[in-house]
Amino acid sequence: VRGRVVFSFLLGYMSLSSTHTTPRHSTRGSQCKRLSIRILILILIILSIHEVFLLSKTTTTLISHPHQSPPPKKTAPTSSSSPSQRPRVLYVICTSKEYDDGSRGTKKGFDRLFGKVLPSVVESMNALNTVEGPGVGDIEFGGDVPDLDWGGKWDITIHLISAYNITSTRSSKLNSLLHSAGASKVVIQDDALPSYYSSKKGGVVRDPQALAREHRYAIQKGLMVHDLFVCFEDDIVITRKHVLNFLSKSSLLSAASTDLPKGTMIIPGFMRVEVVKKGSKVWSAKAINDKKRLSPDFDPSICCSASNSYNSTGVNVMGWEWSPKSFTLINLPAPVNGAVALLPMSHGGPEHGLLTRGGLEIDDPNDDTDRGHSRLFSQQAGVLATRQQILRFDERCSTGYLPPFDKDPNDPSMTGENKGGLGFHNVEFWSGGYHLFGRKCKVERAVFFEDPGDFSRQLLYHRSDNKQDTVSLKRFVWAEEVQEILRKEKIRWIRGGE
Repeated sequence: VRGRVVFSFLLGYMSLSSTHTTPRHSTRGSQCKRLSIRILILILIILSIHEVFLLSKTTTTLISHPHQSPPPKKTAPTSSSSPSQRPRVLYVICTSKEYDDGSRGTKKGFDRLFGKVLPSVVESMNALNTVEGPGVGDIEFGGDVPDLDWGGKWDITIHLISAYNITSTRSSKLNSLLHSAGASKVVIQDDALPSYYSSKKGGVVRDPQALAREHRYAIQKGLMVHDLFVCFEDDIVITRKHVLNFLSKSSLLSAASTDLPKGTMIIPGFMRVEVVKKGSKVWSAKAINDKKRLSPDFDPSICCSASNSYNSTGVNVMGWEWSPKSFTLINLPAPVNGAVALLPMSHGGPEHGLLTRGGLEIDDPNDDTDRGHSRLFSQQAGVLATRQQILRFDERCSTGYLPPFDKDPNDPSMTGENKGGLGFHNVEFWSGGYHLFGRKCKVERAVFFEDPGDFSRQLLYHRSDNKQDTVSLKRFVWAEEVQEILRKEKIRWIRGGE
């Protein structure tokens, strides 16, 4: 267009110049011809200038309104973003019972939704929304962790999924209380128990175990909207300290994995604990009042300050589905540059040897449980992950991590009448971790134990506190004791097994 304008100006100049050299005796016809040419050239110049003006205006519009530009090609989301951007968190809770039925040490008729679920979520929200200072100190983010303002306020959407119908009155009250707890948005999805057709049972049946699968659908729907996904069972307390530690350690593990066997994926793991209540059978049997501190710098306030039985000395924090025997110590390259303790993969198997060859399997003379038994697995009752980690899960899981779980057409647990795992897989598979931390996905879990704060940030408080009255006493271990054993075993390992 610019060339056309220049050409028109030159043409006009030449034409106008030629009029001065035209003889006076030119014919009237020649004068008319020259006038016509001048008019045509003037019109051409005006049109060209108009085109330039329109082009300039269109370009400005496209720059000012990027959504008017052609849609970009679809690409996987990157893990980086503006540091000033507020993180968007999807917090999913699945709840199976509105009122306790008296099983597993509960009181029949107790309002579980408002007496146990809501307090757990509110306690978590209070902790997640607590901003401790202007930033996040020396925490470094990278790899699978988006570069956002994790030290500031987060936009948290709560998505509550219940197996039962919630009345409009209770739903309205729940919605109000969750907003008051700091939720940016609340989604209540009730009566959400999955159903499937069973030829054995002669019709359509509902699958209570599959409720633990429903957080995957919520994640899938919100995958491109949220940066972080916090999905746990309804009586787990999760705090900002848990999350920031997870993000920081995820960055380190992601960077260290580049020097590990191809296909390795490690994320920080979690271990559930309870605070032993006075009068429980564990309290009496373990002689808690006479117990001496083994790890004076162990800090139970990080995981368990929500408990009414919380003891600031930390001596009454216990686990029941993990022990020293659960762990294998391995050394990781930079930027970890040190030892971590790996939790087991479900069902054992040769896959568990991918990273543990050359590592130190911790033994416990007081525990005769076979290594690889489910009692040592440390079911963590949910998952914490960034968007990029979710995408990697989905890519590496033989079934897919997200619905419809049909990547492997030859998997009998996910096909036919068991399509999507219905009627086949249980709670431990979907939220306990057998799927993600087992043969189908092969994601490893690491526990950082040398720093007492790091170890405490990988303990999750089981707010129901009912295992201490229902589980075999020999399964309980002191959290601080396990940490101290891991420290001592590492020193012994470095010294060559002395």
